[in-house]
Amino acid sequence: MLKGYKGERKSKYSVLWVFKSQETLEELFGNEEKPKRGPVNFINFEDNILSKFLDRPAGKIMFTDYLELSSRG
Repeated sequence: MLKGYKGERKSKYSVLWVFKSQETLEELFGNEEKPKRGPVNFINFEDNILSKFLDRPAGKIMFTDYLELSSRG
């Protein structure tokens, strides 16, 4: 969990999730064409813990998925 310290999102929270692969992420949460809310444990965490930090219902949160770029040796 991250908290902005300056800029447009100062004092607002963000969560960074790291997954083993794009395939793992899509298995759990679907893809752009067919998204899924996630596994039961994630939904429980989102509803009971994370929701305390959200400024809107979890289903209305905007998100972006990023892929890690490999480094040059």
